[in-house]
Amino acid sequence: MRCVARGFGVVGAAVLVLAATACSTAGDGDRTRGPVWVKGAGAAEAAAFMRVQIPAGAGDVRGAVQDGFQDSVYLLSFAASAADTEAFVSDLRPEGGLQAVTPVDPTSAVGAELWTHIGLPDPATQPGVRKGAVCPPCIGDGRRSNVQGIDIGVQDLGGGRSRVYLWAFS
Repeated sequence: MRCVARGFGVVGAAVLVLAATACSTAGDGDRTRGPVWVKGAGAAEAAAFMRVQIPAGAGDVRGAVQDGFQDSVYLLSFAASAADTEAFVSDLRPEGGLQAVTPVDPTSAVGAELWTHIGLPDPATQPGVRKGAVCPPCIGDGRRSNVQGIDIGVQDLGGGRSRVYLWAFS
């Protein structure tokens, strides 16, 4: 706390202490506050935030919005033809394209509980997935200037179909 007090003064240090304890358990049944799923917010809201158009022929469209302390998370997933998927991903302009990844153990998957919320496995745990990311402000994509980042996963489902996974945050 000494270096914090030196940089911010006593008032700044007090604010940091209050902020750190504001989210802790107060006891007697109170629980720690955390991110919450926004009721009624689904694929349409996630697509609107990311400013993407789900391909017309897409099926099994799913989405959700989680309101967090500092960032909100927007999940969107759908299955589409491989051609529609490639055109969709190209419009996002992922840095370095999409790269094949080796599936990780489901118990060590970072986003597993997010994807479970919409009834899907974490794409990091699935075979045949290519992943990439895009930072719209970094590449000057003015259409998505309110989006800090989008993680992209594309899983080959076979038969010319793919599942797209998008995880964006503000």
